[in-house]
Amino acid sequence: MPPLPSTLTGNTFECIFGASQSMLELFILKQKIKGPCWLTVKGAYKAGNVKKTWCKHEIEVDNPKNVAATVNDLNKDSPPLTAVCFSMKTTRSHNNTSEIAMISCVVNNNIN
Repeated sequence: MPPLPSTLTGNTFECIFGASQSMLELFILKQKIKGPCWLTVKGAYKAGNVKKTWCKHEIEVDNPKNVAATVNDLNKDSPPLTAVCFSMKTTRSHNNTSEIAMISCVVNNNIN
């Protein structure tokens, strides 16, 4: 069902609280995900052929209840992460437009 408009009023109510809430905010509140934590994902499958993010792996679940914060693994080690920092320098061209003059990056593997 589409979301109700936030300006909706009626005979017995004046406003609807949470009508402008995003799907992500509603998911985080309902699943009680607070801060950085481990998540248990059940029934996940590989997303379609079209990538929507820069992530290495994309998965989907049919039901948001299949994702829950894990309490048992609080002291579990973090997985290795890779971070990339980009720096870009621009200059003005003869046509008074910005052009990229230099791009550099630093890659740091296995951040713990």
